[in-house]
Amino acid sequence: APSHTAFFTPKTSSVSGHSFMRSQNNARSGAVVNNPPAKSLGPVVSDAELDVAFRYVNVARMLVIGDRVPKPFLFSVDSLSPEVEIYSSYGALCLQWRDVNTSSSSGYVLLEDISEMFLDDSTSHYELVFIFKESTRALKSSRGRTSLAVRFQSAGECDKFASSMAVIRKYFE
Repeated sequence: APSHTAFFTPKTSSVSGHSFMRSQNNARSGAVVNNPPAKSLGPVVSDAELDVAFRYVNVARMLVIGDRVPKPFLFSVDSLSPEVEIYSSYGALCLQWRDVNTSSSSGYVLLEDISEMFLDDSTSHYELVFIFKESTRALKSSRGRTSLAVRFQSAGECDKFASSMAVIRKYFE
């Protein structure tokens, strides 16, 4: 099984009663947070739970990348290869962003190349930040990015996306 050492770091928020994120303010404090071992995360995620989570993040939605000049993209989580079944390999799943007008790929990152995800509560936006592992593959596929700040339309949409990503990760632990 692939290593998922720090995909989600603890915060006070929880999914199924277990912490999975932290806020940007906690990140700035410099506090070191250790992830609990996989078996302490509670019950195993079922195929049905994975299916619901994947269906949610698989739908392309227009979100904004929070760069200096914010720009909308179509975001979704999908299989890197159409031949790969989603239940078979975590390494085949990727977070991708596409041009709104042409639907051409503007970048992607394999889920296994995301080392951390947290809510940036230092802005007035509903922003989820993904930190990528230090790898040539992640750097190339994301077109030079080491992180990605994604703005959502509402807190509910942001929470649902983050929760669905947590379920997907937990399924493959």
